[in-house]
Amino acid sequence: MGTKEFKGIEDTLVTFTSALLSDSERLLQLVRLVKQGLVRYISKTSDNKNIDIVYTGNAHHIPVEDSWDNWIFSVGLNGSLEGEESKKEFMWEADLDADRVKRGSKIKINGTYSNEIKEFENDNEISQTSKKERIFRLLYVNSISQKFSAGIFTEYKSKTYENISDGFNLAPAIEYSVYPYEQSVRKKFTFLYRIGWTYNNYYQRTIFSKEEESLFQHSLKIDYTIYELWGTADIFIEASNYLNDFNKNRIDFKTKLAFRLTGAFFFNVYLQASYVNDQLYIPLEEVSFEDVLLNQIKLSTQYEYRLKLGVSYTFGSIYNTIVNPRFEK
Repeated sequence: MGTKEFKGIEDTLVTFTSALLSDSERLLQLVRLVKQGLVRYISKTSDNKNIDIVYTGNAHHIPVEDSWDNWIFSVGLNGSLEGEESKKEFMWEADLDADRVKRGSKIKINGTYSNEIKEFENDNEISQTSKKERIFRLLYVNSISQKFSAGIFTEYKSKTYENISDGFNLAPAIEYSVYPYEQSVRKKFTFLYRIGWTYNNYYQRTIFSKEEESLFQHSLKIDYTIYELWGTADIFIEASNYLNDFNKNRIDFKTKLAFRLTGAFFFNVYLQASYVNDQLYIPLEEVSFEDVLLNQIKLSTQYEYRLKLGVSYTFGSIYNTIVNPRFEK
């Protein structure tokens, strides 16, 4: 973006970086692109006489075949151990990501398994708690036009914290973008509607006397994001409810603001507020005081909130390599 005497002169340059490159290699590639973009401005100044352009490529372009067909995989394994004389805590987590992002379509696969174990000793008696979580998600998105996309979400989950032994979700969705997707590097204003089927099998009978149930649910999310010289702002609101009972609903509001104080130094604000009236999984049996203290079971609530304030300093590349912003959360 040109300013002052260069105001009105704007350009968009695109490059593609391999996920196998190191951070320094990505930075060098981005720096080279920025240099190319600045030539247009320097050519309009008296310093243009100091610029030489040299082409270092081959005369004939040879297409490179991608043996991975645009698939990128990531595997992670994490663990922690801490303890003292009367207690021990152990946690481990494994995750797998597989993504295939193209200009007209997107496939994202994510799987996570985690187990958090806490062991306590009191008067030679040992008690143990465990919080397990299994999640598998699949998202497929296809472009319809510069402003419309359609896709489908699928999810399997098992969470002791939410009293869900086995849960399945299948939800087709459609998204409308007020601005063309190609402008998402500067601004984004989208409406995402989902409607689908959910099945839950519970560890314990719920407060609604359910051991399992099938539900239909829909949601609408409105997301507005802008990137300006003063910083960035991301604001979204999402409302959802179960179609068999409109009184079982939820509204989430989130905003992330980053104000540029000077250079790459930012003041950040994160706010989340939720109205909660859809906790169908709350156990019928009274939760023990120990489970409450150890945060093992989700408790009934009608609201949730979180506020975070902080500062950050950004260095290196502030741009990402996403070429398809559809259905981004």
